[in-house]
Amino acid sequence: MLVYIPSSSLRGIKRLLENHGLDPRIVAADAGLPMEALYNETLYVDSLTYIKLFHEATVRTGNRFFSLLLAEQQGWDVLQLHWQRMAEARTLFEAFAVIQDYLECHTQVISAFNVEEEGGFYHCYDIRWSLVEDFSPTFEDVFLLEYGLAVTCKEIRDLLGQDWRPRYAQFMHKAPPDTAPLEKVFGSSVYFNQDRNAIFLTHEECNTPIPEDWPLRQKCLKNAQQEYKAEIPVAVRVDRAIRHLISQGRCQIEDVAAYFDTPVRTLQHQLKKEGSSYQKLLDAIRLELATLYLEHSSLSVTAIAERLHFAETSVFSRFIKAKTQRPPSDWR
Repeated sequence: MLVYIPSSSLRGIKRLLENHGLDPRIVAADAGLPMEALYNETLYVDSLTYIKLFHEATVRTGNRFFSLLLAEQQGWDVLQLHWQRMAEARTLFEAFAVIQDYLECHTQVISAFNVEEEGGFYHCYDIRWSLVEDFSPTFEDVFLLEYGLAVTCKEIRDLLGQDWRPRYAQFMHKAPPDTAPLEKVFGSSVYFNQDRNAIFLTHEECNTPIPEDWPLRQKCLKNAQQEYKAEIPVAVRVDRAIRHLISQGRCQIEDVAAYFDTPVRTLQHQLKKEGSSYQKLLDAIRLELATLYLEHSSLSVTAIAERLHFAETSVFSRFIKAKTQRPPSDWR
């Protein structure tokens, strides 16, 4: 199920294109965006079309950090949230929970989840295409990953103060030649070639009470009568769990079943009813992460194989060649 985004959210992309001397109408046409969506803010566009426009704008401007500029102008209200639940969130951690559940309910493209660590938690963010039928991305996901986490940081700064930065930020891709724009958004502790795309928040930060005058709370209270409900498919829930567990070295079906506190056979049966399987989901996630690492990180093939828990580098190489008809060396 796709997220449908209000056309008013295109305002930032239009403005940035114009600031770069480009005609938004031409870029929108190349992205397949209905022209009226640029000018009628009562309309909605699906998230895939929005992502295509985002990509076209990034390519046309030639600005490596277009995503960070755009994130300065937008917040979580770009999504049609579970307004009632968001309005009732009393802490930042509860707000994160609403965002995560909303994304899993309403889009198969984005996965967000929290990983508990000593002293706090990592808020992780992934772009995934394996669950999207008949759609093959032709652009670099690293910009979308930076954009998603930058938007989240903007919302947190509106709550904790404009000087706030996450304790750490991690990205799976390699560092760009100039890291200053990323450090401006995420702070000085930004790490690359990591096993997750995430920002780290302390327990104190995530337990911060949300005041009534928080701008997003006011937006939620205004729209609380609009409730969007959907049941999260089992395959989507398992996909998120695998992404959560794989960075911890636990990606067997027994680990995922334990994560949901359900018997392995029950989990297998539920996935089969949806036309899926654990192995199919695991292979798709491994392939996504592998190609991201191969194209965009500085890790060796052996290091990538170890990070994705293949028994040997040769097994990993055969896996990539079987899935893509290209050996790992061709991706570099």
